[in-house]
Amino acid sequence: MKGFAIGCGLALAILFSAIGYVMSIPEAGVAYSWPLWAGLASVVGLPAGYASLVQTPAPWQLGLISFGVMLAVLVALALPFLSNPDLQAAHGGRMIVWGVLWSVAAFPFIRTASKR
Repeated sequence: MKGFAIGCGLALAILFSAIGYVMSIPEAGVAYSWPLWAGLASVVGLPAGYASLVQTPAPWQLGLISFGVMLAVLVALALPFLSNPDLQAAHGGRMIVWGVLWSVAAFPFIRTASKR
């Protein structure tokens, strides 16, 4: 089960990195590389986080902290889109896809945090 958790975490992290890489390429003169850095950090974080949830029983505090970190990253990466219409026009659609996938990746942590 741990191998499956690590594999799923790696697959999602590689997807985040790939979307982030596409966003870091300047389009219409605008590049946004922070999703790439978040994706590269998740190459270590997501597999480790998912593997730690496999232990029985996983502590709810771990799920709550991990979900809080993921929510903070999502909000921090989305804020520049509110003030920069060029960034929104160039990479808004990709950021929506990245954000939805990031939220789905947080579901195991939400489930663990809600099991008090």
